[in-house]
Amino acid sequence: MKIALKKSNYEKVKDLSDKFVKVCKNLCDENKDIQESLKNIEPENNES
Repeated sequence: MKIALKKSNYEKVKDLSDKFVKVCKNLCDENKDIQESLKNIEPENNES
C-alpha cells in the first residue's frame, strides 16, 4: 500500500486498504475463537 501511495495510485491504495481491513477483521475474529478455545483447554492441562 505504501508503494502505491508513493506512486500516487490512490485508487489502488483504497482497494488494498479495504481488502486489508476485511482480512484483519477475519483474522482477529478467528484469533478470538482460538483464544477462547485455549482458555477452555488450559485448565484441563493444568489439572494433570
